[in-house]
Amino acid sequence: MNVFEMYVANGNKVGFKVRRNWWSKKSYSVVKLVQDKKEGPLEGEAPYYGNPVVICDFYFDGRLKSRNSILSCPGTYNYDLVKEKD
Repeated sequence: MNVFEMYVANGNKVGFKVRRNWWSKKSYSVVKLVQDKKEGPLEGEAPYYGNPVVICDFYFDGRLKSRNSILSCPGTYNYDLVKEKD
């Protein structure tokens, strides 16, 4: 899934964690906005929905490194959904 599909799978809500497939296990991003929304259906056609901006808080090695930053390439399939046990 890409990040937009993850948003839809999360009930059209932000707050989920993603990890680029080459980041360490302690590194992840918390999705805060997609298409300037915290919740609600995305405009456009799946699976890319017009490739909107995704805003995240970035954590590297478990520490907050950046707030409200743009997530690079959210339409790619190089992100994994981080499960709580990760």
